[in-house]
Amino acid sequence: MHHRPTVLMYSPDSIGLGHMQRHAAISGRLVRDYNDASALMLVGSGVGAFFDQPQGVDSIKLPSVQKVGVDRWEPRTLGFETGAMRKLRAGLIRETVKVVDPEVFIVDHLVTGVWDELLPTLQMIRSQHRQTKIILGLRDILDAPEHLTRKWSNDGYYDLIDRYYDQIFIYGCPDIFPSAKVYGLEQRFPEKITYCGYVCSTVDNINGAANGEPVSVLDAKSELGIQSSQLIVVTAGGGHDAYPMMSASISALKELGPKSAVPTIMITGPLMPAKQLARLRQESEGVPITIIPWTKKLTTYLAAADLVITMGGYNSMLETVYLGKRTIVIPRKGPSSEQKIRAKLFADLGLVTNVDLNRLTARKLAGEIERSLASAPPSTACLPMTGVDRAAQAIAQHFYQRTPVQRATHHNNEHLIYAINGFYAANG
Repeated sequence: MHHRPTVLMYSPDSIGLGHMQRHAAISGRLVRDYNDASALMLVGSGVGAFFDQPQGVDSIKLPSVQKVGVDRWEPRTLGFETGAMRKLRAGLIRETVKVVDPEVFIVDHLVTGVWDELLPTLQMIRSQHRQTKIILGLRDILDAPEHLTRKWSNDGYYDLIDRYYDQIFIYGCPDIFPSAKVYGLEQRFPEKITYCGYVCSTVDNINGAANGEPVSVLDAKSELGIQSSQLIVVTAGGGHDAYPMMSASISALKELGPKSAVPTIMITGPLMPAKQLARLRQESEGVPITIIPWTKKLTTYLAAADLVITMGGYNSMLETVYLGKRTIVIPRKGPSSEQKIRAKLFADLGLVTNVDLNRLTARKLAGEIERSLASAPPSTACLPMTGVDRAAQAIAQHFYQRTPVQRATHHNNEHLIYAINGFYAANG
């Protein structure tokens, strides 16, 4: 049977949904523009089932993990020992690559994956001289440059990138933040670097965009049945660590008082712990706040908003900026400086208002809300939202480089089942 050109995408997904969202956006554009292509995503979050996947895109669910510290993970739900979980995930990844034999394998963010689980796969691809092109995908900001370059040097990541990776995609713009330069990549691998521009799923989201242009606030409110003249939307991606920001937002909205109260939709995210969600419901009593744990119409809610309050995550900020929204950003405290750096950068560009959670009071945030609602929306022209298109084009360039002899033949889907069963038997 003819093997359709395939890209395999690995997403860590140990805290939020950002990695998976980027891959979902790129894979969707890829199969739309190249209708003989297939995209298979390796995901660690069960929330992937909530994302609509077009024909040609599918996912394999790895057992979930959660990040509990710097370079520390543990099983999210299964009572497995860490070593057993690593062995299971690493085996599933390796066997998938062996059977699918993709033209392109994209790794998002983590050079060697969670627990170095990608190393057996990377070693197999190279030792067996497979034709798979291996690409490292990086968002614009990873951490404070001095911290990350020291860590990557100490952990040998630069050597691993040199040994295993053919290309590096950076989902950003060097004129805004020179990621390749500040993270020591430009000096070492100038020929491997491709700046794609920012990846914003909203650009291709049919709920929030029509003919490439965002829908109006009035049209979005009409679609959602919202009657109020003003609307605030509070959101933070997956919501795993969003409680402090959302609780602070509730306190600020209470501070405004009933005369100045603005109807608010709070979308907590599917990864917020149940106890924290229940606490937010209690805190919001008596305030015009509607709490929604999860919705497929997030883009429509953002389009309907007159003000968005969010954290400093890549996807959340790009969605609001693309839609031209007044935005208050409250970045997480840590453990990395990624969100703080991005929030300050975007604030310096005049795109958002940056508020430090450590110095935040209810009165101060209430004042920022009032000022933001009274201000003009920001201009978004300075951000190139070309990441989805350019990444898809760059991936497709590798699709047709194999000869028929090099291209693997896939007899049927049972091949993958046999391979995975064989892995279980060998490692039982």
